[in-house]
Amino acid sequence: MAGYGAGDVRLSIEVEGEKQLTARVKGVIDRTKDLRPVFDELEADFREHMGEVFGSEGAAQKGGKWQALSPRYAAWKARHYPGRPILERTGALKDSLTTGLTVEKGPGEMTLSSAVRYGIYHQSRRPRKSNLPRRPIINLPQSVTTRWRAMLVRALWQEE
Repeated sequence: MAGYGAGDVRLSIEVEGEKQLTARVKGVIDRTKDLRPVFDELEADFREHMGEVFGSEGAAQKGGKWQALSPRYAAWKARHYPGRPILERTGALKDSLTTGLTVEKGPGEMTLSSAVRYGIYHQSRRPRKSNLPRRPIINLPQSVTTRWRAMLVRALWQEE
């Protein structure tokens, strides 16, 4: 019988004469102790995806393209910020989720966030006190979550 425990994970395997499987599973459990190497890959993919979301005005995410600007606001924006797409009046919000993304990584967790405080108003499902429509920025499509799952599996099951 072979057993290996790491924190809250406890795994015992009984296979007569099977040392390779035990070593492989032990390696997977060891790699769960520090996921920062795969977090680097996930971070890069998130940044790229956010660029696609802004470039498509939301169409690259689950839920589709963001609601159009009101005619009144579109006219004002065209005068003051000509050519700027939806949610990119100054570019600060897009930058905060791509090139200027705030990232914190530890062995078992990663936090990606925007330093732009008003971004939450577009994302939030809370009732509105204004006419500002909900334009969620982070609404990951299945293609992205599937890709991330594959990155994690590849990182955890890598060859010894």
